[in-house]
Amino acid sequence: MAASYTDIGWEEYLVFMIVLSISIAIGIYYGCFGSKQKTTKEYLLADGKMPAFPVALSMVCSAVSAITLLANPVEIYFYGLQFLMVILSFIPFNLSLAYLYIPVYFNLNVKSAYEFIEIRFNPLVRLVVSILAVLHVIVSMAIAIYAPSLAIEQVTGIRTEISTAVIYFVCMFYSVLGGLKAVLWTDVFQAFIMLASLAIIAGKGISDVGGFDIIWQRSSDHDRLGVLNFDPDPRTRHTIWTCIIAGYFFWIPSYAATQLQVQRFLSMPDMKTVKRALIINFVGLIIIVALCFFTGLIMFAKYSDCDPLTAEEIEKSDQLVPYFVMETVDGVPGLLGLFIAGLTCASMSSLSSGLTALASITTYDYVSKLFPALSDTKLSLISKINTFILGMVSYCFVFVIQNMGSILPATSSFLGIMLGPTLGIFTLGMMVPFANAKVMYNVQTTTDETFKILDLSIYNLSGHHHF
Repeated sequence: MAASYTDIGWEEYLVFMIVLSISIAIGIYYGCFGSKQKTTKEYLLADGKMPAFPVALSMVCSAVSAITLLANPVEIYFYGLQFLMVILSFIPFNLSLAYLYIPVYFNLNVKSAYEFIEIRFNPLVRLVVSILAVLHVIVSMAIAIYAPSLAIEQVTGIRTEISTAVIYFVCMFYSVLGGLKAVLWTDVFQAFIMLASLAIIAGKGISDVGGFDIIWQRSSDHDRLGVLNFDPDPRTRHTIWTCIIAGYFFWIPSYAATQLQVQRFLSMPDMKTVKRALIINFVGLIIIVALCFFTGLIMFAKYSDCDPLTAEEIEKSDQLVPYFVMETVDGVPGLLGLFIAGLTCASMSSLSSGLTALASITTYDYVSKLFPALSDTKLSLISKINTFILGMVSYCFVFVIQNMGSILPATSSFLGIMLGPTLGIFTLGMMVPFANAKVMYNVQTTTDETFKILDLSIYNLSGHHHF
């Protein structure tokens, strides 16, 4: 290896500590000096007054995890640029959010995504879906933190137990103290760190290889640049069709049918602001994903004649990106620390988003329903306690994840099991007016009941947000 724990200089730790300190400072500001999150609405929904820009960057951060930064370049390295066509799926994905899904939440005046499920079906369906959501968020946070901790261990020698504990502590601190508003503004800062780390390391990699021309030539010589594959065979790894369809159904569940992202939409005052945020989110996703993909081309150009995996410099493909970074930043003080900070920021944004979503679910779907007489002040305090407790529960799952084998297949399988059916329930409720909790529509239902169901469906989109 090009680096080990003893090779890491103080500059790397300084960069890393600065990033953590700024994240903590944002939480302290919004928890103690700014808006003090006295009400539940302030704490969990930022009082419904957030502008588009910070919310959009937060959506990008929470959607683009450290797993994305580690996995996408490897995909391009082995299979070429065809996967770039997944960007085309961002168009129908964002249009669906703006005109099909998000207006329903605004029209119904809900505070939780799963409140829609109760209105549309019944409390039991809401309970089942929200429990699935809690399990999904708790476990997915552990996966999102554990994956980059392996990369951090590879480049620094710091054990995963230590790095995950630090990330969890920092995230729980500013999430508990500052609420959603602190999380959103921290995500803005973390988004710029992620972007800077990707761009600077990619730039250094281009310089090491010898420039764009060499990268392009080597990629072309090994057939890595083809993007327009219209093969209708679904067994082909990447085609226009699989990228658009699979990309759409990869992104839409987490944005349209989870509290994690719906909470962000409801933190804005109206649909006009939401649509601006979606445009920024669209551009941000393209930039991040494109940088990841181009990093994959740079890696291929560098190792086209000497694959580290074949040469047994690394044991598995998951280690390819950290190996490339260690060789690229060798001799440049602070650059490795920036990479570690970028991975950490991607992890923290996923974790803090999950923590606020869990606090919102437990508060609105359980506590406020079981104890409707609770004052708003007590409810806000319980939300903070829930954030901390559920964060600790999720941290315990890190030790379970360690024994799950390969992380990325586990992530995809888990997301599919949890989010696929959830999206199906939300879509059924919004798109099929005659669907009900009994699944089978009763012909004897009165016309008035039919119109009541229609009124809660996607066809009633003219309302305005209540904030």
